[in-house]
Amino acid sequence: MSDVCDLFSGSPFVFRVSAQPDASKVRVSGPGVEHGILACFQSRFIVETRGAGAGQLMVRIRGPKGAFQVEMYRDSQKDRTILCRFDPTETGLYIIHVKWSNVDVPGSPFHVHIVDTQQELEQVLKEESYSSNTLPSSRGYSQWREEF
Repeated sequence: MSDVCDLFSGSPFVFRVSAQPDASKVRVSGPGVEHGILACFQSRFIVETRGAGAGQLMVRIRGPKGAFQVEMYRDSQKDRTILCRFDPTETGLYIIHVKWSNVDVPGSPFHVHIVDTQQELEQVLKEESYSSNTLPSSRGYSQWREEF
């Protein structure tokens, strides 16, 4: 009988239970994941992880060499909204991968064309189909770990 009592000594036991990561619940929005003109491009975008369970956010951007720096931050420790931005300095194609615990979130990868003029932007919007085998050469990489 004492063996059974020993099993329960120290009870009640407190432990944390969390949901498995679910990348399909992550939402990405904002001007930084849309085509734009370099001179007025707003590179910020929001990653909302509410309902996605505990996990790790990874943002990887491929674009023209030296064209960006990835930044990620949030307002408070309990906030499930991560604000992201990059600072492109060159025109070209930017491919933005957003992953939650190594799984692409809906819409990822985002293909963003940054151009010099309104006319070029209109042309990109008309064509929207471009060769998928021509990828820019440099890489930017940031990670964010969420454990709730």
